[in-house]
Amino acid sequence: MAGLCLPPTHSLAAIMSNPGRQIPSLASAAGLSAAAGPAFLSQDLRLSNSFLSDLWAGSPALPSFDAASPALMPVPAPGFQLRAETPAPVPVPAPVPPAAPAPVPAPVPAPASPLELYAGISAKAPSTLDGLAPAQMADLWKRTYEHPIAGLDDEGKLKKYDPDGIIGFCFGRAMTAHLLARELGLKPDRIKKLFVIGDLRSGETPEWRFHVTTLVMGSDNRWHAVDPIMGGPMSADEWIAAVHKGWDPEKKAKFYLTDADAVIPDITEVPDLPKEKAAKIIELAFDPEGKPGFTRWSGSAETVYEVDPERRDIHLRSAGASRNGFDFLSVAVNNMLISYNGYFPDLLSELAAPAVHAEHRSLRPMAKPASGPRPLGLNLGRLDQ
Repeated sequence: MAGLCLPPTHSLAAIMSNPGRQIPSLASAAGLSAAAGPAFLSQDLRLSNSFLSDLWAGSPALPSFDAASPALMPVPAPGFQLRAETPAPVPVPAPVPPAAPAPVPAPVPAPASPLELYAGISAKAPSTLDGLAPAQMADLWKRTYEHPIAGLDDEGKLKKYDPDGIIGFCFGRAMTAHLLARELGLKPDRIKKLFVIGDLRSGETPEWRFHVTTLVMGSDNRWHAVDPIMGGPMSADEWIAAVHKGWDPEKKAKFYLTDADAVIPDITEVPDLPKEKAAKIIELAFDPEGKPGFTRWSGSAETVYEVDPERRDIHLRSAGASRNGFDFLSVAVNNMLISYNGYFPDLLSELAAPAVHAEHRSLRPMAKPASGPRPLGLNLGRLDQ
């Protein structure tokens, strides 16, 4: 139903001044035609004068509207209150104990260098013997001759590391005899190296430039050579005589005695005789007589020059030397680098293996030296080819 509103105030005043006047029907007052509304709206609504008078005067029977009345307050519904909704608790999983960390493998130590192996073998060996008995010396020779790396009992051992026959590895065999003598308990100062340097040949053409053997003190208070190319242990003088007979018939070679750590002469430059300056002991023109650092050795009836430490560091290469030390991997000769093909790492690893030499062999028979060429050190004939 359409909203119904009262006529404006001036219209009410006009009605009040003429009470007999007819009030239009609600339909006409609302601006509707009689035909548009229901039938009862088409009738005139007549109001009495008394109603209009009461309306004008504000009859107490009619409700009054006080503008100052307080606004009606909303009445809360009984039993209703606002509260924050508590979320359902989220289940917390029980703590899982941390898994035990995977074991960290122990770091694998780097393999020892040949120099470390060399120093370790000598340092760990006992120093209880002042000299070797004949049976011990024979055992030392045999163990050197049959050594798995340095031995001469099987020609394949040497060919593996020296296929061209240039190096000879006499200094490898001398190192083997030195360290095996230390394992036997021979004191370090009871072991020496004896070098022969010269034009060593078994025929008409030059072949080898040097050779070296290990000397050990015997229980007879004499120095003995342990050299696998010979028939067994022999005195130092016997060894010198064998060298003269085999490779130096004119006895022009020179002999030098050093400590056991000396390994090889300085062969970085080996000039031909016309070009030699006689500055190094490897040169055929070098004469040690009267030079500082070279003195006649009293341990031999032959002429042997004992080399002091200062001259040793100049003219030879020693294991563990503070300068000009021995290179365990290769050698440079006249600007040519010659590899040892792993000879010394293999040799020293075998010598350092624990309990590898535990078997006592002093009573075993001597091995017979193999026939054929006996390699020395640095074959110049093949080096020049």
